[in-house]
Amino acid sequence: MGSSWNQMVVFFTTCVCLQMVEYSTSLSLNRALAEDVTGEWTRARQLALQPEELRCIDYLFQWAPSSDLRSPNITAEFLLETVQLALFARNATVWGRSVPEPVFLNDVLPYAVLSEPRGVPDWSWRSKFMSAFLPQVQSMPNASMAAEAGINTICWKLTSPAIVFKGAPNCEINSYAPATTIQQKYSSCTGLAVYVALALRSIGIPARVAGVPHWNKCNAPPGEERSCTACPHGDTCTPGDKSSDDACGNHDWAEAFIDGAWHFIDPEGSKTLDDGWFVDNTKLQTAHTSTYLNHSILASSWAPSAWLLANEPEYYRDSSAVDFFPMVWAWSDHSVQGFDVTQRYTKGFSGNH
Repeated sequence: MGSSWNQMVVFFTTCVCLQMVEYSTSLSLNRALAEDVTGEWTRARQLALQPEELRCIDYLFQWAPSSDLRSPNITAEFLLETVQLALFARNATVWGRSVPEPVFLNDVLPYAVLSEPRGVPDWSWRSKFMSAFLPQVQSMPNASMAAEAGINTICWKLTSPAIVFKGAPNCEINSYAPATTIQQKYSSCTGLAVYVALALRSIGIPARVAGVPHWNKCNAPPGEERSCTACPHGDTCTPGDKSSDDACGNHDWAEAFIDGAWHFIDPEGSKTLDDGWFVDNTKLQTAHTSTYLNHSILASSWAPSAWLLANEPEYYRDSSAVDFFPMVWAWSDHSVQGFDVTQRYTKGFSGNH
């Protein structure tokens, strides 16, 4: 971006008068002492121009996966750009200014949705997406239109030919980072969900990935697995043996926080909120029992869901806390936080109201 854009970012960042949600400084300090943290996080705090920037950097630090705190690919300059552009997007639109502070921090500010590779070429997506999409949606009157006629319509045309769905082998993934999806011009459901969620974040709409580890086509009771005609090989991904059947495979999509409620988006599918081919399938899913998440509907989060539900429950209604967001392509990776949102889907699609 040119100097004029950078000047606007600094101006709007300076003008944003946020009373950011308070967090425990001692918690962040204790984490810094316990983790092998690179100096880039400290340097980012030193480069922060405004108190709001400092608070955003500290929020990212407080809940970042441990591997991010040690990563040489996350630089101070990247962290500062992430914060400044997120604040700019928040102040640039009517809908951005209406986003509650806790939801902004957890679902607009973060630079990742799941465990996308850090450090891939051109992985700093926010500047590219904001330049491409914000001018096209900025004059739209509300976030619903910006999500439907805006992002979920125009983001696929960032390349020529347009980005399309291409299925991956069961229990695997074929494209993850946004730069890879753009380069390949295709991805499976997970890559498309990550792509559209980040595109929404770039224009100030809170977004996350939601999905199921496996569809419960065999009507297994809560906490159990089962085989049936639709899935004769079962519905689990055994490490080293991609054993589940496609009919009972995983599926991911996006969610956006619009008009005070969470709504789902079918990436590169229906252009209407809370509409998609998989709606009937969600009725078969069951809420988690203990640590069994295989047939639940989960949504990603930056901060732990238990912490958010204890501190900001009004923004995450019809959700329950789980310890992590399960990823079938990396089943042992528990670094991504998540909610169980099965209840919201099984009772209907009226958001959080």
